[in-house]
Amino acid sequence: MRESKDRNAWLSWPAWSGISGLAALIGLAVAVGAWWLPQSAAEPAATAAPAPPSGSAQPSSVRPSSVRPSSAAVTGTHLYELPATSAGQPGPQRAPLDVTLAGERYPYSTAMWTQCAGTPVPQVTFYTGGKYTRLAGTLGVDDSAPDGMAVQVQVYADDALWKWFEVRKGASLPIDLEISPYQKIGLASSSATGCPSGEQLVHLGDGIVL
Repeated sequence: MRESKDRNAWLSWPAWSGISGLAALIGLAVAVGAWWLPQSAAEPAATAAPAPPSGSAQPSSVRPSSVRPSSAAVTGTHLYELPATSAGQPGPQRAPLDVTLAGERYPYSTAMWTQCAGTPVPQVTFYTGGKYTRLAGTLGVDDSAPDGMAVQVQVYADDALWKWFEVRKGASLPIDLEISPYQKIGLASSSATGCPSGEQLVHLGDGIVL
């Protein structure tokens, strides 16, 4: 008889009310979870940095193979910017020449005259005034020159022949010369073979003084 009363007491409302409360709490937790998950999913993902405005410079890690880094990136003065004369007259070049030597582009180049098959040409003289220590650049024959063109480049220091270099089309020659003792540096070239007279086909590619 006592066992039957205990069973009836367990099945009574006060006992089940605790179970109902627990079920209600579980249901509430499920409802909150069901509401929170869609909200979190709707949050925007992190966005990338905004694109620069149209027309602004774009950084690039790709450089065309035909364009070399310019010596303009080096702190110095381009050779064509110096005061210059050519056979007693102001030199004709007052702006950079964009040339291609041995397949590479040199956009800040300085030209020189070439003596073709004995035709005399003026030496171009640049006035350094002893302010600079180095002359650097790349000697070469323009890719537009006749095939097989070869020249001797003469470098003058204070009007005296100082150095010379052999250069031919399709090959280039980097130079780096100590010029601090001199007030003037001159450039000229000569060719034993035929070449278009009156054209500046030999250049100091991206020539600078430092």
